[in-house]
Amino acid sequence: MKGVPTKTVTFYTKSGCHLCEEAYQQLDALRTSLEFNIDQVDIRSTDELYAEYRATIPAVRIGDRVFIEGPFAQDVLEEIRREVTEQHANSH
Repeated sequence: MKGVPTKTVTFYTKSGCHLCEEAYQQLDALRTSLEFNIDQVDIRSTDELYAEYRATIPAVRIGDRVFIEGPFAQDVLEEIRREVTEQHANSH
């Protein structure tokens, strides 16, 4: 159904992270051509998330793939675009 995002990209972040803000803007720009939701997760919400991502945020998870250390280079943004597109195609 057009206009209703069905895919969710998990965005690991924490407040005060300027690199996270830049990476979020990159993801938000991708949403102009792809339909997906961004689920922002503060890594300080659990000890496990903090331990896993403290040195690699901002990070993006799409299904089983994780992209770390944004803001993201153009080739990584293209990989993220492909993952969202494949996830979208597999859900129909």
